[in-house]
Amino acid sequence: MKNKMIIGEAIEPMLVYESAGKDKYADIIKRHGGSTLAEIKYDGYRVQVHKGKELSLFTRNLNTLNARVFPDVTKNLENLPAGIYDGELVGHGTSIEGFNAVKKRVRSELDNSLVEHFPLEIRLFDILCLGNRDVTQLPLHERREILETYHLNVPVQYEMGSALALQQKFEEVTSAKLEGLVCKNADSVYSIGKRTRDWIKLKKSLTLDLTVLGVYQGEGKASELPFAALLLGTKNGNKYETLTKVGISNRGIIAEIEKKIENAYSQSVPQKVDISSEISKKTYERKVPFRYVQPENSVVLEVSALDITRSNNWHSCGLDSDGKAFSLRIPVVESYRDDKTVQECASTEQVKELYASNK
Repeated sequence: MKNKMIIGEAIEPMLVYESAGKDKYADIIKRHGGSTLAEIKYDGYRVQVHKGKELSLFTRNLNTLNARVFPDVTKNLENLPAGIYDGELVGHGTSIEGFNAVKKRVRSELDNSLVEHFPLEIRLFDILCLGNRDVTQLPLHERREILETYHLNVPVQYEMGSALALQQKFEEVTSAKLEGLVCKNADSVYSIGKRTRDWIKLKKSLTLDLTVLGVYQGEGKASELPFAALLLGTKNGNKYETLTKVGISNRGIIAEIEKKIENAYSQSVPQKVDISSEISKKTYERKVPFRYVQPENSVVLEVSALDITRSNNWHSCGLDSDGKAFSLRIPVVESYRDDKTVQECASTEQVKELYASNK
């Protein structure tokens, strides 16, 4: 972590914690000191805005975006004072439509027809630096006051003082087909590069960002595809552990994944992947992937699930001396997250905490 922030040099963003469990609303209110600031969560690309002599845009994994590709966005940031800002690049329409618009627009060169058909905007929700002044250690409510002084397109924050009020707001938002809420502690600092419970995400279903560790061949018509199912896992230190096998039929997503991992296949288990010895048993012979994938060259998928289970199974995520490991109940691939790196995928520790909170 840098001791001094420099406009034009990307900063590791503060990360959001996923909430789960029967008492999640009450837990958030308690952790945030009796009330929380809830923002509507829009599904887009996390973007860091650096305004100096020039405007620079960075993705959540610190890659540079070509600002010239987004004339509609940069026009609305012309009057922004010098500083470093955190926000979300979003499209218009529902959550899914908005995210797809962003994916179409993120490219290396300007395409005016895409600008016309898929307009975007950046909703700034935090500020890290104003001029030469580092404001990350100010409480969130003060950072918001600074931000709102200079920028109009700031997500509305709803102060929720009870679990019931928070639940009702969440149900209102999800009924409107929005993704959910991000609940923030009003007194929290901006923790660079850290994931804390000062920012907690509420979504309708449990979602995890998982890394592709293996692929499975399909049968029948699905045999024409590069793969029809995926072995997905979490990061545990320098290793990766398997959590679920999930089918996939969306040809567009399959093509995107295949393009990224086709040179990362391995016939044997990669050194950085832990596989349960249970997979070698005849009971689980169909769980052995057709090919494994080197995790450092793999991709991240957002996966939803009904819940997390722990049992004697064939996975290695959280595998303990009791022979039990974590797995997902009814997993579904929601999207291919090309804006995230494998280093940003869910950790085994996160899965463990989510499981414990839902017991």
